[in-house]
Amino acid sequence: MSELIEYRDGYNSENSICLIWCIEDIKGAMEMRDDKIDISDEECMDILWYMESNHDSCFGITWDGIDYHLDEFIQDKKESEVK
Repeated sequence: MSELIEYRDGYNSENSICLIWCIEDIKGAMEMRDDKIDISDEECMDILWYMESNHDSCFGITWDGIDYHLDEFIQDKKESEVK
């Protein structure tokens, strides 16, 4: 068996799994878009935190969900530039 990985709150690689979404996932999804714009690490984390707090637990966090939140992010950015 591989080395024990401690997650937190008593969870580790012997009693649970941990799926990780990171800044690079958000930036990579942005790069694949036709309407891509610059996005900071902080903005990526804002999207990840929002998704973690508001995802549907029946579906989890998905690439489709990331694309949806990037749509919202791009729209908000464009609206704020107009003001």
